[in-house]
Amino acid sequence: MPKYNPKEERDARRRRQRSVAVKKSKKKLKTTHVIIMVSAVWVVTIIGVFVVYLNDLNNQDVGGGGSGGGGSVGEENGDGSGNENDYSPPTYQTDLTFTTIDGATIKLADHQGKIVILLFFDLNCPACPSQADILADIDNDYSNSQVLIIPISVEPSDSTAGLNSWKLDYNSNWNIVRDDFTYTISSNFNIQAVPTTKILDQNGNIVKTMVGSVEGSYENIKSKINELLV
Repeated sequence: MPKYNPKEERDARRRRQRSVAVKKSKKKLKTTHVIIMVSAVWVVTIIGVFVVYLNDLNNQDVGGGGSGGGGSVGEENGDGSGNENDYSPPTYQTDLTFTTIDGATIKLADHQGKIVILLFFDLNCPACPSQADILADIDNDYSNSQVLIIPISVEPSDSTAGLNSWKLDYNSNWNIVRDDFTYTISSNFNIQAVPTTKILDQNGNIVKTMVGSVEGSYENIKSKINELLV
């Protein structure tokens, strides 16, 4: 029987412990490598998605920087002039036709060459009389060949009698238009509040929108008209 040697036993135990430690270290290192590789894949994926997102945003900015589509009422601040080498008369920008409360027809294209002012209002609007007063003064300052004012009630329930009575306080010659129960006109012109005044230039482009009688003051409207008449 071999003689028990404590030193050899200690050495053998140390070798076993080192072997176990090495195995654990290798296993831990392998796990760490896997974690690093998975993390790297996630980082690359996230960066790729972010780059694609930025490219999409850039493409949207480039594609959306134009006039924004051909609406039926002309783009605000457009000039309708087309190519600078095209010397033909500009096309009127809207083919809208209104029917007045008296049954008459107003086709905006028939008034090409005039500045058209649309007043969106209703009979129960507290601020609308002030705006109507302003437009009545504007109407007195310009000839019929220069400016056409069309009041448009956005409330389909406003009565014909009430609207005819209303215009007598401002200008009995105004032809009043009333929106229908599907609010076709208000939607077409994106009316969010009353009173709203929209100014169309001589070619039917919406060049100014004024909400309220402060923004739509006499001075502001007259200034815009004079600018267009130059």
